[in-house]
Amino acid sequence: PEFMREFPIKYDNRQSSHLVRGVADSYAVMRSETPQPGGRFFDEEDVRLRRRVAFIGSEVQRKLFGGVPPVGETIRIGGQAFEIVGVAADSKYRRLRQEAQETQPAFYLPVSQPPGASMAARLGWPQVELRTSAARSGVETMIREVVREVDPAVAVTELRSMSAVIDRTIAQEKMLARLA
Repeated sequence: PEFMREFPIKYDNRQSSHLVRGVADSYAVMRSETPQPGGRFFDEEDVRLRRRVAFIGSEVQRKLFGGVPPVGETIRIGGQAFEIVGVAADSKYRRLRQEAQETQPAFYLPVSQPPGASMAARLGWPQVELRTSAARSGVETMIREVVREVDPAVAVTELRSMSAVIDRTIAQEKMLARLA
């Protein structure tokens, strides 16, 4: 799961708003997020112990910390303290209709944080990316069961294959090509 919402983030007397992503500890491996030396991505133990830890990108580091090494420092999000455990290069994204890649500042928290309230309610709607060779119908059933088990208040409203996502994104181009 990936939950996203923009939050003001404070460090010392500096404040900057960033898109905060609540993700699983396996996200770093799936997205090839590599921490800079001296840092790390959060792990299973952080999630199990519900530690308030954060993994940030270099853009967030520049804006909030300047020249101060951020690993081990404490930031505040919504009045709650989180310890920075690692820094990575910012992610590069390229949309289908875009020529150049755009840099997106990275800011990640474990999906299990903050404790108490549902992360889905705090950060928005989940987006799940899953790579599998299993039959789609079996995967859909499994996803719905797992989500219901983790948080019965979260409804799975739409499941799409990557090819369906791409088709929907380029529908206008496909229609224009047929008309030409």
